Amino acid sequence: MQGEIKLKYRWKRHPGDPETLFHGDDGDRRMGRVQKAVAGSYWLWFMNFQHGINDPAVAISLNGAAESAREAAAACERCYDAVLDLTWPGMTAAHRARLFAHEHQNRR
Repeated sequence: MQGEIKLKYRWKRHPGDPETLFHGDDGDRRMGRVQKAVAGSYWLWFMNFQHGINDPAVAISLNGAAESAREAAAACERCYDAVLDLTWPGMTAAHRARLFAHEHQNRR
């Protein structure tokens, strides 16, 4: 049996949907979302960072699915860290710069 999955970032239940939707934050940055799939018994994870990426192959890879909410959150965290480190497949410095630029535009 697998040990407890340790999460690095702060995950909170969404107030409007406390059982099936969670948001992950890295300080002031909303880095990801995990939600229960509408069909099936799995959990979907999404990077909030995918906006600003016009390359479908890269944008699609910034999402996934897992068997539990905690596994989905851990996968989202791994993706986020790899995006920041430029080790995520297809991620370039230019992609990351566009992600940050989009983020700053939406904070205004």
